Amino acid sequence: MSSVLLYSIIFTQICILLAMLFCTIRLVIGPSAQDRILALDTLWMCTMLEALMMGIRYANDLYF
Repeated sequence: MSSVLLYSIIFTQICILLAMLFCTIRLVIGPSAQDRILALDTLWMCTMLEALMMGIRYANDLYF
């Protein structure tokens, strides 16, 4: 794997983890039920993206 691809995957994983942190905060302290539902849905999507990025990074079919 080229170093540019590796660095971009690492950067993407950091961004996704940051988004997951913000979604978790919104899930815990959301002012309304709609905010909490949207945060949970976005957290689920970020989890799937993180699994996809791990599959690309480690070249393993298990994550796909």
